[in-house]
Amino acid sequence: LRDQMKFYDAAWKRLRRASAEEPGEPTEKSWSGQAKDKFLKVVGYIARQHGFTELVQLKLEQAGLPLRPLEFISFHFLFTLILGMVASAFARNTGTLIIAVGMAVALPILILHILISRRRARFHEQLPDTLSVIAGSIRAGYSFLQAISVAVEETSPPMSTEFKRVLAEARLGLPLDEA
Repeated sequence: LRDQMKFYDAAWKRLRRASAEEPGEPTEKSWSGQAKDKFLKVVGYIARQHGFTELVQLKLEQAGLPLRPLEFISFHFLFTLILGMVASAFARNTGTLIIAVGMAVALPILILHILISRRRARFHEQLPDTLSVIAGSIRAGYSFLQAISVAVEETSPPMSTEFKRVLAEARLGLPLDEA
């Protein structure tokens, strides 16, 4: 599936690059764009070396956030750095500084876990109704994929989002039980 998606990802990147370039404009990035790219490369390298990207990707998917792992990790790093600098400017002792930096490290992770638990709760609330929709569709003569498509139309996120993903993966050739 990843190999199949690489083709579409590369085509999408080429399309976005072609639409972003205006005729007659230079294609070189500004200094801030180059610095951002270098920063993301360094953060990405460090995160991959320690196995953070896969874990963060999983947590972002569970929370339903449309962020890439490097974006979240970079935001988390910069948030911790900035709050640490502010705390060091106003902290009267090292204990306060350590507590402020600890809070800066924990806050984005805590927010991510709260978003995950809220999304799971909504998913569990929607599950009985969605199963009823699927069962009714199958009783009406639809195939299982058609029943899932009906469930996508009849439900709201996060259930519809997850079933859209199942449909997309099944259409790309992934076996239905894996999708």
